[in-house]
Amino acid sequence: MLRTASPRLAWPACSPATATRQFRPLDSASRRCCSTRSESSSPPKLRFAPSPTGYLHLGGLRTALYNHLLARKLGGKWVLRIEDTDQTRYVEGAVDSLLRTLQWAKLDYDEGPEKGGDKEPYFQSQRKEIYDRYLEPLIQSGKAYHCFCTPERLAETRKRLQRQGSHEGYDRRCLGLDEAEVKDRLERGERNIVRFKASSPPPLFGARFDNGVLTSSSGTLTQEDLIYDPIHYDSLPLEDFVLRKSDGLPTYHFANVVDDYEMGITHVLRGEEWLPSTPKHLQLYDALGLPRPQFAHLPLLVNPDGSKLSKRAGDVRVEDYIARGYEPEALLNFVALMGWSPQSSASDAPSPSSAAAAPPSTSSSTSDIANEEVLPLPALIEAFSLQGVNKNRATMQTAKLDFLNRAHLRIKLADHSPGGGRQDVARRARRVIVDKWPELVEQRPEVTTEEYVARTAEALKDRMHTILDIPSLGPYFFHSPDFDSAIAQKLYQAVPANVYQESLRNAFEALGGLSASAYADNTTATDSPSAGTQVRDALDALVLARPGGKKAAKEVMTPLRHALTGQKVGASVPDVVCVLGKEETLRRLEAAISWSEARANSSSAE
Repeated sequence: MLRTASPRLAWPACSPATATRQFRPLDSASRRCCSTRSESSSPPKLRFAPSPTGYLHLGGLRTALYNHLLARKLGGKWVLRIEDTDQTRYVEGAVDSLLRTLQWAKLDYDEGPEKGGDKEPYFQSQRKEIYDRYLEPLIQSGKAYHCFCTPERLAETRKRLQRQGSHEGYDRRCLGLDEAEVKDRLERGERNIVRFKASSPPPLFGARFDNGVLTSSSGTLTQEDLIYDPIHYDSLPLEDFVLRKSDGLPTYHFANVVDDYEMGITHVLRGEEWLPSTPKHLQLYDALGLPRPQFAHLPLLVNPDGSKLSKRAGDVRVEDYIARGYEPEALLNFVALMGWSPQSSASDAPSPSSAAAAPPSTSSSTSDIANEEVLPLPALIEAFSLQGVNKNRATMQTAKLDFLNRAHLRIKLADHSPGGGRQDVARRARRVIVDKWPELVEQRPEVTTEEYVARTAEALKDRMHTILDIPSLGPYFFHSPDFDSAIAQKLYQAVPANVYQESLRNAFEALGGLSASAYADNTTATDSPSAGTQVRDALDALVLARPGGKKAAKEVMTPLRHALTGQKVGASVPDVVCVLGKEETLRRLEAAISWSEARANSSSAE
């Protein structure tokens, strides 16, 4: 069991490191316990090192994001490294999916697959010779040894030790083999693994810091962490863990330590699930005589029931959220706020991991919400610090994500710069429309242009969660309404037929008197989209011309909504008029009038 601060977790302590490296400390807002590091002009270097054992989930995306944010904040770099030494769990296509996902999220690593770098290769399965160079000195110095035990004997040994009440997993049978026997068995090609000879507890005298780690006379090792309080490890039963497997590839623990040193990693940001493995890594750093990086263990993301997110479960894969139409900026904003807050003070006040759980209070102003919670990637970089990371586990809920996605859609739609957010939304939303109704490309090409789709998205921006909602929320932008549908019939019956026809004739005359350009003027480069001034003024005048106050508005707008959309709810009538344009608006009004007259004549004949 792992605890922080006063509670202690036992483990076999390591000897002091024999080498030092000058690391650049984090800024004062990010540091916790970095007093043992000397200052250097060298920028920090971080890494994101996923295993291709499944598709990237939200927890992995958050780890990649935090590495990206800290590297960019401090002027450093980050590496993408694929830890694929466990070939038995390798999932075909997982690496390609990971690369696509990082590209979609705009998390541009500095070194790694497809980008290269001076520390190639970036797949651990291709770095065997490097690991062997580090492993051989450990074997020669007696800090590691070959183990020839069969899987059957190892399984039986574990059972026997458990029956004896031991927590150890191996009895060190092969540690005592003499050099000649080992050489002979290796030459015969006998199956073997290499184990690390776990060290003894630290000497029971004095207390000192070595590379940020306190070794005390109580036999306790305290590892400083940039997020958690000092983590104490007391003596536990020793276990000689595996460094190299029988297939010749290293275990995660060994490859991880070697690669972090080889690649010059100065800061390791990873999930708290790796805390129990940290003692093994510390032993390896010391046995190899390598300096330790600074560690920052991130709190886990959990389901509402407290269970750990799983990359094999539904609704946690990043690709699932991409398929559901969420904006990359919104998903990054969402995972950033799960366990981190830009408002955290120097104390460890709870950050809104819970803030990612529910929409903001309705009492908050839109500007306040935008300033505090809606953070595009550049704003996240500017605001990020490890001091804002909470130690409590963060619960994942999607209500906040929907809110953030709408907010980021509004931001992007307001960006009219060439190649900017509006154009990006339009391009992707157009694919949604064409995939839904491919016949429109030939039958009504004017409604499949990026500009038309962008105007549609602007009209629906306050109602849709993602761009995938456009076809269901606004089918009337792409197809003429069905006046005979159940919803349309109910809407039609809300006003008398004579009022319906009169209102549409008046609207036809008023809107027909406007130029086509008046309909197009429903957006500006700097303001939120709104209906064109002339269109809105014309519709307001129709309402004011009728007596009855609120009743007058209903007698004008209900017929218009029926004629133009056939739906009770949707975008505002002025916005619908502006998106449809003059020609289509007048055509629909004329069609609705004719339909109503025919219906009235049919009723009279009966």
